[in-house]
Amino acid sequence: MMAPKQMKAVQQENNKVILRGYGSDATGVPFASYGLTIHLTDGVVDKCILHMHDRGVDIEYLK
Repeated sequence: MMAPKQMKAVQQENNKVILRGYGSDATGVPFASYGLTIHLTDGVVDKCILHMHDRGVDIEYLK
């Protein structure tokens, strides 16, 4: 389980949206350590990739 992170779109194409965290939580932990890539096929989510930049980890979620 992960707490919500505020993110903004940094790149948007027909088949892909890339989000990057910004700001920080109440304890000062930066949201910039997180990102999310959403892959679309015909406007429907095909898969999502959670990026944990500070750990060098990507977790891919398939439908």
